[in-house]
Amino acid sequence: MGYLILEALKRNIYAHPMAGFNAQKAVEIFDLKEIQPHAAVALGYKDEAHSMTPRKTLAEIIIDRRTR
Repeated sequence: MGYLILEALKRNIYAHPMAGFNAQKAVEIFDLKEIQPHAAVALGYKDEAHSMTPRKTLAEIIIDRRTR
């Protein structure tokens, strides 16, 4: 798994191992007759146009009842 992630990053592909996937369901969905999956990895390119939404300030999310 580690070498897959390193090679993906070398090619500017982001990789994220996924925990908790259902191996038996993957066999059924993808009709895997001779393959037994042991891991699942999401692979993709970074969206350069995507910008993160600004974080709220602490004053916007923390309620201090002592000041009322």
